[in-house]
Amino acid sequence: MSTPADLTFPAAPVARQHADPYYGCIPLEKSNTVVVSGGAPSVVEFQIRDGSGAPVDVSYWFPADIAAEEQEHLLAVRFSFADNSLTAKVDVPARIIDSTLGKIQFDLPEYVYNMPCIYLFYCSVVKRIDAKRGKALHVFPGRGALLVEWSPWMEHLEHCPVKHRIVPTLEDVRRRLDDFTGKNDLLEQYEFSADDIVHAMVRPVYIFNEEPPRLRRFQYTLATFPFYENWVHGTAAELLQMAAVHYIRNKLISNAGGVQGDEKARDREYMQLAQMYKEEYRRWVHSKKRDLNYSAGQGWGTIHSGYAKIR
Repeated sequence: MSTPADLTFPAAPVARQHADPYYGCIPLEKSNTVVVSGGAPSVVEFQIRDGSGAPVDVSYWFPADIAAEEQEHLLAVRFSFADNSLTAKVDVPARIIDSTLGKIQFDLPEYVYNMPCIYLFYCSVVKRIDAKRGKALHVFPGRGALLVEWSPWMEHLEHCPVKHRIVPTLEDVRRRLDDFTGKNDLLEQYEFSADDIVHAMVRPVYIFNEEPPRLRRFQYTLATFPFYENWVHGTAAELLQMAAVHYIRNKLISNAGGVQGDEKARDREYMQLAQMYKEEYRRWVHSKKRDLNYSAGQGWGTIHSGYAKIR
């Protein structure tokens, strides 16, 4: 007789901050992004840091010699879309892993891991007796970014506007730029960190919404922007411009043994690529908004004035 299978589910996987090398180093202030595959519960382990990248000591509020259930304060995490279009009204409690180093863990709520999007999360100390009202006693300046990538295991909730893959994946963006460690002969690492890519993803949606004409029916968020291929292209444009600025800032002509060199002398090529990508993206935005404008039955020159409502 065979032994029945153990039906106990294993613990949820722990997702940690990305610490990708960035131009040869790992600056603490740039490794604040967590990436998870959606559709299943996940635990996020995060280190709270201040504006200079130093870990925040939370032992003042959470002394190690007092049991967690007896402590006066709670640590709460609040989520919002990275474009600030939506903020969750329910806080998520966090567990202290190392109070002196600001290391915490928290479980991703279902409304987050079941909806592909780019989130920002903020940590705050909340007094236990005021937990229901959510009165924060101290809000930490550091924040984290979370990319929930689409997976076929996602169960779309009733409040989720997404019915298909929306947010670009890190791999799709890296493939557009061919940014892989095995192909970067000089760097021997990724050129763009996960943090760079995730934050660059936000700008193409801003650009689309702000490019004239402003179409009220077609104001998109990070959870509803439906143009995947062009989103990847716009993200690549932002990253190329970021790299060009880096190379401009770090140009330095060196002279060793009578041989001059400048390993950062790639600003011109990167800027040309960035301008080409950005121009292509903006041309597409202009064309798409013109099509959407006409499909909505409005002429290109239609102007809505707020003064019309004033009496």
